[in-house]
Amino acid sequence: MRIAVDVSPLSVPPTGIGYYIRETTAALAAVAPQHEVVAVALVHPREAARLRERLVPLPPAVARRIRTLPFAPRWRRLANHLPLPTLELLAGRCGAFVGSEWLYPRQRRGVRVAVVHDLIPLRHPEWTTPPTRRMHLRKLADTRRADVVVCNSAATARDVVDLAGVAAGRVRVARPGVAARFRAATPASPPPCGGRPYVVSVGTREPRKNLATLLDAFALLRREQPDVALLLVGARGWGRDDVAERIAALGLGADVETAGYVPEDRVPGLVAGARAFCWPALFEGFGMPVAEALAAGVPVVCSDDASLDEAAGDAALRAPALDAAALAAALATACTDGPERTARIARGRAHTAGLTWEATAGVFVTAIEEAAA
Repeated sequence: MRIAVDVSPLSVPPTGIGYYIRETTAALAAVAPQHEVVAVALVHPREAARLRERLVPLPPAVARRIRTLPFAPRWRRLANHLPLPTLELLAGRCGAFVGSEWLYPRQRRGVRVAVVHDLIPLRHPEWTTPPTRRMHLRKLADTRRADVVVCNSAATARDVVDLAGVAAGRVRVARPGVAARFRAATPASPPPCGGRPYVVSVGTREPRKNLATLLDAFALLRREQPDVALLLVGARGWGRDDVAERIAALGLGADVETAGYVPEDRVPGLVAGARAFCWPALFEGFGMPVAEALAAGVPVVCSDDASLDEAAGDAALRAPALDAAALAAALATACTDGPERTARIARGRAHTAGLTWEATAGVFVTAIEEAAA
């Protein structure tokens, strides 16, 4: 069977969704050599070079079919909404197609797979931009027509059934894997923060990530552990970015390092060298950075929202997302050497041992084969 996967979102710097697409596509070729896997994209000519660079980690067994057109976003919208089967014009004849929010044209035949990472535009529209809401809600209408709907967590799967009205029998859960580079990570050299012990947080700076509360918690932590610094890794997202303003107001200018977007090969070292990882997000689909930090052997402090239960398991220290004092207390525990810190590290590695991209891809293959049969 020929399985086509839309990789168009990798034409922009990848974050969680981009990594999920790329790593799942790579693993499909490894776990299902009996099938032909094709990476499909429709992008602007300027985006094509960046996309091809980000597809380099894919094994040679994964074919590339990259279409380039001026005004590619308009062509994608047209392809997505035409009531005609246009997939075959882009990808050729396919036995299955795995779409994304970027590209989901109608197809003449074969299994149709939709992937849902979260339903934040439905649950919390205030945490999304109008263009993001429009894009996701348009895709959600197509999701209801899919033969198989793959979700990145059981929490997202429940939302797809309860909020989107998709029949439970068509829904599968394929949790993200953890890349080997995190399991084998060693501290970055030279170390960040001038060599001081540090807490790290990795994620795009946007309202849902709740960095203001993290900064408040860090200010409290420094009263108990004044030698600890804070490293914020991640590009600026949307909405008012008041991180610099908050740092100045709290008098933390000498204690917080903002690294911006960091290439993916550098992130594991920055995480592995930290005393603790903090993820106070208000809501997630899964929370890949939480699982990655646990796999790297770093104690994790994250919010107690149920959307992070699967990523955190029994290893992370949990606190209410908006309770800076509780987050600070958890961080103090995570940063202090002792039996609890040691036990948390061991539980983190054990919890994430089963989170592999091969397991993720296996869910896709099984679901596609069952639907085709």
